[in-house]
Amino acid sequence: SMFICCISDDYAVNDNCRMEMQYAKKTAHKPLIPIIVGDGGWDWQATVVGMLIAGERYIDFKTRDLFDEKFEDLRIQVGNIAGKDKPSGTAESGDQQVTTPESNKKD
Repeated sequence: SMFICCISDDYAVNDNCRMEMQYAKKTAHKPLIPIIVGDGGWDWQATVVGMLIAGERYIDFKTRDLFDEKFEDLRIQVGNIAGKDKPSGTAESGDQQVTTPESNKKD
């Protein structure tokens, strides 16, 4: 599992958001994927939230022209973390068998 947070100036100054991020990183030890959003500046970098993601690779979604490229970056990061979390011997998602009530019926 992982913690994906969409950071803006408003997010960074919200106590509940800050506490949630602190819990995810420091207590639950979840990998973080910070996504930068919003129309504000970069003031969030000088906050506790900014300090919490220092050294983390973040994805800047503020430039709408690059959305597809940035979304692909996000998809890759999620895949990398999800792959690390997967226990050995676990089937790939495409190989998993789904059981439905209809598939359990005996003819």
